[in-house]
Amino acid sequence: MDTDNFHLHESTIKETDIIYHERLGFGADGEVYRITWKSEEGEVEAAAKKIKLPSDASRFQQLKFEIHVAQNFRHENVIRYYGYAITETHVIIVMEYAAKGSLFRYLKSLRKKDPKVHLSSGEIHSWAKQAAKGIQYLRKSSLVHRDVKSPNLLITADNTLKLCDFGLTKYLPETRSTYTGRGTFRWLAPEVWKDQKLSPKADVFAFGIVLWELITGEEPYEGMRPEHVVFSVAYGNKRPDIPTRCADVYRTLLTQCWQGDRDQRPTIDEIVAILDGTEQVFGIRK
Repeated sequence: MDTDNFHLHESTIKETDIIYHERLGFGADGEVYRITWKSEEGEVEAAAKKIKLPSDASRFQQLKFEIHVAQNFRHENVIRYYGYAITETHVIIVMEYAAKGSLFRYLKSLRKKDPKVHLSSGEIHSWAKQAAKGIQYLRKSSLVHRDVKSPNLLITADNTLKLCDFGLTKYLPETRSTYTGRGTFRWLAPEVWKDQKLSPKADVFAFGIVLWELITGEEPYEGMRPEHVVFSVAYGNKRPDIPTRCADVYRTLLTQCWQGDRDQRPTIDEIVAILDGTEQVFGIRK
């Protein structure tokens, strides 16, 4: 995909066709809203990520890359980008709406209601496989997400899990030898902190953290300071504690995904195959 010939000059969606509703979230670069988009086919419930136009050239290039790449994604476990509008101050990316919010918030709400309540074995397996398939889809396009985490996995009204936020996504092989811009510390592989060459195995490590979240319903490294987590994971082989009630297949998979040597981790294709092959163990019908 040639991003050099892609320019953010003309909007593909008119801002006047966007009706804003409640704010769903916010970050350093902007805000996300639930919207009604007046498309040519009719009104669509959607989400809009309203991003301040970057003054930094490298950040602008990454934003351009994100939109150019993501607008071509077509997979049931990847959030769809419908288009974008440009104003004097913002880029507004219109995308698929996920009514149940992020997996992170969903698990947090379960803990708040009753800390003893966990996802069923069917829910764990289904969402783990859907997360893996979203990552696999990017990998087949020679992309590494670089920020796989439960806040970037959204749940639609029909309980489909979808990977989102491609602001750090890169093609492989990367021309640069090191990571530029890191994801969120709780999900990052040890080699990211050591500035080793970009690899899809970092997404595999992060998938392992997400799988652990699905199993436990907890927040990884809760209560630990960021700098302590970084040092402990990168240089002390620290990983989240695997509960005794964890099924053997997941215990093995977590251990494999969290290997300090990334070459010892499974590929995302191998993970999907493992999850496909264990559906009958949990009584799940394909």
